[in-house]
Amino acid sequence: MGLCEQPNILVVEDDERLRELLARILATAGYTVLTAEHGRDAVKLLASNKVQIILTSLMMPEMDGIELTRFVHQEYPDIKVVIFGSSLDDLLLKVARHLGARASFAMPISPNRLIALVEAIRSDDGNSMSTGAG
Repeated sequence: MGLCEQPNILVVEDDERLRELLARILATAGYTVLTAEHGRDAVKLLASNKVQIILTSLMMPEMDGIELTRFVHQEYPDIKVVIFGSSLDDLLLKVARHLGARASFAMPISPNRLIALVEAIRSDDGNSMSTGAG
């Protein structure tokens, strides 16, 4: 995929309002966005959809963000995973990055910062990155 092509992004979050807000921000920026309520739903979507970036919540029922990150890293190594959670989840965010997440961020995050992070991930050379709230 060239840099001029917008990647498909999968947003995985169990809170419907937050999931739809993140999806709307990304769609407004021109991305094609799929959504899933938890990791198991995301796995089903990955089987039938081409996705380049996943934004996943850390804490979810069914299959959490760490389990999803591990699965994606093993089964779909070309997909870039970005994991997010509250600032209280800092240690778990670091664990997820160790398991293959390309980036992490603490909520809340501003729309501009979210778009900047996704743009950085698109052109990522494999280095991990993180951002605080804001």
